[in-house]
Amino acid sequence: MFRTDAEKVRETAGEARGTRRTYGALTDEGGSVTPLFIRRERIGLSARPSKRGPHLMRPTIAGLMIFVLTFWVAHASAEDLQTSFTGIAWGAAAEDTRNLTLTREDGDERYYTRPDEFYPLGGVTCEDIRYGYYQNQFFAVFMTVKNQADFREVREHLNERYGDARSQMRMDRTIYIWDFLDIKIKLKHYEEREAAKLAYYYTPLSTKVNEARKATKSETVIKIDAGEEEELLDF
Repeated sequence: MFRTDAEKVRETAGEARGTRRTYGALTDEGGSVTPLFIRRERIGLSARPSKRGPHLMRPTIAGLMIFVLTFWVAHASAEDLQTSFTGIAWGAAAEDTRNLTLTREDGDERYYTRPDEFYPLGGVTCEDIRYGYYQNQFFAVFMTVKNQADFREVREHLNERYGDARSQMRMDRTIYIWDFLDIKIKLKHYEEREAAKLAYYYTPLSTKVNEARKATKSETVIKIDAGEEEELLDF
């Protein structure tokens, strides 16, 4: 999301014309804010019009700027996902993140929540955020998409960001999958449930979790929402 946070004006001493510099900020989905110089323009009553006309160049420059900023925001968000999720670095230890509450433990796996946390995505608010750690390394995050309308919005947003999903059909659900470098994204849509489930996996670690489970033949379960039946986690 882009917004202009402030405008700073400076006039050159001794001249009828001055220079206005406009500053702004880029805010990504994780909440990170990056200062950005947007434009510099002449001000003053004695400013002379351009030989090309006063309004000929501005629309072209403005259009190009919008295109560049849009591409930059999308690219920056994707790059951030490759290294971290909401500021938590993939592979980081649980003690490096504040306010985590342990909710489930199974062998080398630990699952945590943080109080009153939500995740905005594509105009939708995802809830019930859970963080997965394997051998005390952050490898996955799970969240709830609360209704069918939100599910469609999230799916469309992910298709636009990472390309059309590949899908897997199961008995009672459809799983939509996107791959981005070391990140796998899964959106699970259930035939008889209002809520869907969204998960992000850091594959260098999630593959180790799968291998460990196959070796021990263990099955981990996690609840989508309080009161709902438990479901096997598959990575």
